[in-house]
Amino acid sequence: RRLKRDVLTQLPPKTRREIQLQVNGLGHIKSLRRQLTFINKTIHSSNEEEQKKKHFERKRIISEMFRETAKVKAKNVAKWLMDRLEAYDEKIVFFGYHQVMLDMVETLCSNVEKIRIDGSTSTENRQAYVNRFQDDPKVRLAVLSLMAAGTGLTLTASSTVVFGEMYWVPGVILQAEDRCHRISQ
Repeated sequence: RRLKRDVLTQLPPKTRREIQLQVNGLGHIKSLRRQLTFINKTIHSSNEEEQKKKHFERKRIISEMFRETAKVKAKNVAKWLMDRLEAYDEKIVFFGYHQVMLDMVETLCSNVEKIRIDGSTSTENRQAYVNRFQDDPKVRLAVLSLMAAGTGLTLTASSTVVFGEMYWVPGVILQAEDRCHRISQ
């Protein structure tokens, strides 16, 4: 198997930074965490049928926590992104997983020329949006769904990728950031 670092030696190395934002309204998430802690403590002392129910409940709680964290932090992420766009003259590729995150970024960055690709974007329009982002200097933001736009697109007009939320599978994140880390970058 060939590795990008061996074949594309002219590509600059990736630089990653973690930005921590203050968020409020964590009450429901804390409640879900307490429920999860209780299930984790009691799951192995249950009979087989109860264990199955608790495994299902644990998955449900984790999924709900994932959705709730997106709701809680969406506004602060979008504000940070808007501040970055105002402070620097650059194009940014933004990835989110949940619709609420993508919607908030699109709403708060309404005065910035942008494209958006998510699961509702038709196949015909995807490449047109990519071309617009790549070729039009006025288009400074690409609001993208991790699952709908995380692979197969070339967005080398930007060297900055922002993740508003992470995903369970690290490979999905790596593929998404590689939309910008390609030949001609």
